[in-house]
Amino acid sequence: MRKVLMSLAGVCLTLAGWAASHGPASAQAPAAAPAFPTKNVRLLIPYGAGSATDITARILADALRTKWGHGVVIENKPGAFGILAIEEMARARPDGHTLMFGNVSTNAITPVVYKSKMKIDYDKDVVTVTKVYDLFSFFMVTPVGDFPPKSMKEFVAYAKANSGKLRYTVPGVASYPHYDQESLQIKEGFTAQHVSAKSGGAGMLQDILSGDVHYGFVNAATAIGMLKAGQVRALAYKGPTRHPQVPDVPTMTEAGYPDFGSSNWASVLAPAATPKETLEYVRASFAEAAAAPQVKEAFLKQQVHTDISPSMEAAKAFHDGEVARWKAVIAKSKIKVE
Repeated sequence: MRKVLMSLAGVCLTLAGWAASHGPASAQAPAAAPAFPTKNVRLLIPYGAGSATDITARILADALRTKWGHGVVIENKPGAFGILAIEEMARARPDGHTLMFGNVSTNAITPVVYKSKMKIDYDKDVVTVTKVYDLFSFFMVTPVGDFPPKSMKEFVAYAKANSGKLRYTVPGVASYPHYDQESLQIKEGFTAQHVSAKSGGAGMLQDILSGDVHYGFVNAATAIGMLKAGQVRALAYKGPTRHPQVPDVPTMTEAGYPDFGSSNWASVLAPAATPKETLEYVRASFAEAAAAPQVKEAFLKQQVHTDISPSMEAAKAFHDGEVARWKAVIAKSKIKVE
């Protein structure tokens, strides 16, 4: 009898151990987060302080500090079309503690236009962790001299009738607004002179207000105040729907030019050799930060539209699609870069 009882006790202990390791509670337990971060995280910004990319990165950094329990140090690395920030990030230890907050110009156009200037292999050394948001622009015309066009169709007709006489503002040569404007000229058959602004979006808006240029794209964060005040006119908005604060301005699609203009999207990037579980944790952390009430409110003030990639695969697909699109645009353009 004693042997039987001892045998039954052994069976019970075995079953109890099996249940503990295979039961419902264990099956539903989430996977443990990687040991990250273990120190402050560097977030490299390819622009100076005060730029839209810089401001939004700092908003996210505040939320990430709370989640991670470590500092998120913003490091501004402007210059060389984003190459300085890209190379420093790509060469960093691939452990997730050095990231980059880039955008359409630095991480879709620069890898195409300035590939020969890079000392890294962008396609092999850099990985997109997640898209973060879209920032759309208004197509604006100068209030000086009663510039005639009141719609996009009228603008194109006027530009064709005055080919070579008009000036438009861009943040720099080979920037995404420059390629957008060049694409419209090629498609519609007119020419115009680009003028590079001295201080980003604010400089572009000032050039339009002063009449130094006749037109240009200006991002919503910079333009919305003066648009609401009636100090400047917009013929169209590049967003998918009309802007709620200026609902009388049609979308570019409504205006008849659905393919004209681009989003100034932002993404998080990392060294390609970073472990996938760390990258996925970073992606999920940015998603959580972007959903925080204080971040949503701050993003609303900055006119940005949150669009977090649902997975690393989706982030890669988005980035690859953008690079392919810009390769086609650049190949057709007449813009010369040194």
